[in-house]
Amino acid sequence: MRKITIFAVFLATFTITSIANDIQEINALETEQQPLETETEQLRQRQDNIEKMLAEVEKRYGKTAAELHSLQIKIEQKRRNLDTIQDTIQTNEKQLDREKKELAIQIKAAYKMGQQEQLKLIFNQQDPALSNRMLMYYHRINRARLNKISQIEEAVAKLDQLNNQNQAETAELETILKQKQSQQSALNSAKKQRNELLANLATFSVEEQLTYLQESEKTLQNLITQLSSATTIPKNTDNIEVTDERPLSTENNLSDQTIDFIKLKGQLPWPVKGKLLHKFGSRRLETVWDGVLIEAPEGQEIHAIANGKVIFAEWLTSYGYLLIIEHGGGFMSLYAFNQSLYKHKNDTIKVGDVIASVGQSGGRNQPGLYFGIRKQGIPIDPQQWCLK
Repeated sequence: MRKITIFAVFLATFTITSIANDIQEINALETEQQPLETETEQLRQRQDNIEKMLAEVEKRYGKTAAELHSLQIKIEQKRRNLDTIQDTIQTNEKQLDREKKELAIQIKAAYKMGQQEQLKLIFNQQDPALSNRMLMYYHRINRARLNKISQIEEAVAKLDQLNNQNQAETAELETILKQKQSQQSALNSAKKQRNELLANLATFSVEEQLTYLQESEKTLQNLITQLSSATTIPKNTDNIEVTDERPLSTENNLSDQTIDFIKLKGQLPWPVKGKLLHKFGSRRLETVWDGVLIEAPEGQEIHAIANGKVIFAEWLTSYGYLLIIEHGGGFMSLYAFNQSLYKHKNDTIKVGDVIASVGQSGGRNQPGLYFGIRKQGIPIDPQQWCLK
């Protein structure tokens, strides 16, 4: 009995000691893990800060690029106006030359008629009929001469007006060109800052980049779900019969075009011309591409693939400037990594409209367009819908 008691005491002592040792080990592990958790949190915070700065720089870059695009359109318009004015000036100069030549012919005609003065003709009583005819001819020639002189004066005045307008247009064009130079400097500065931030992001591990990508894809999917639930056009297309009919004319009513979006399968135009760098379903780190990535030069115009309405046009983490168009029937098209957006939320879109420009926003290191199509929020292969 005494041996059992001693053993029990020993066992209890051993258990208490073991538990105490376990607690010490746990505490030691927690102490060791704490710096790791702190370091991870710091890395995460640093990544978030860089992403926020990148977003601000890309937004400024995109805004500046859009302003440059707008200035370029104005410059081209001014140049067209200048060309028109120059053509009009040349036309008026030719007309002025013709008027001068006709006036010279009239003067010669009057000279050949003897350049009879009106007073002399009045007092010429030898042949009253001839005098009357000469007076009539004299008046006609003078009226014609005065009309030609008046026309020449009007032509000269119009020419002066066009010259003044030409000078004003030229001065305005020069001002716009100076603005463009200033905007270009701002664009270059934003691009330099962006490259520095991208270099910082490149230091993160593949695991960290994967985590960030997955979170971004989840954010996009939540956005698509939210937008899909907010659409007002009926989305049930399961019972629609697909036919071989050609796509409806772009002149048709927008609502008719959107409802028949499904008829456009295989006939849609690509938003930009370029090589497919990544196809639908191809590997993207540990995930897959739910759209396609099209290689295209920065600044190239992006066109809408069909009629519709813009339901999203903002900057989104990892996707940069993103524009989403609703086409009806539960269909929508997505355009991401844009440099700038030229359309805004609630804008009505026609097929072929320029909606954005190719960029590398969202932290991309090379320009290109992410292009996706969704049916009731589910990704579908754009290659099955666009022209081969």
